[in-house]
Amino acid sequence: LISNISALKYDILDVKATRWHDDYSAFKNGVKDLEVMMQNVITSAFETVTTVEQGLHMLEAFHHLAKRDAIKRAVQNKASYVYGIFQ
Repeated sequence: LISNISALKYDILDVKATRWHDDYSAFKNGVKDLEVMMQNVITSAFETVTTVEQGLHMLEAFHHLAKRDAIKRAVQNKASYVYGIFQ
């Protein structure tokens, strides 16, 4: 995704370059797709979690990757799931 933006052959600050909007929209859609894929990975990983210890290991692994709000929410939801196992 980043290489596509970096490889643009026009000045992105040129107000007459209307292709920027299309290219940026494609970039945002790509990022959104990656977020959905990451949420699916998190969901799949927690399908095998049966103990609090396993859940904590998974939470620790995904916590470091949770930089965007959607991913942070997914990890937080799984933290609630692990807390439910604890109870």
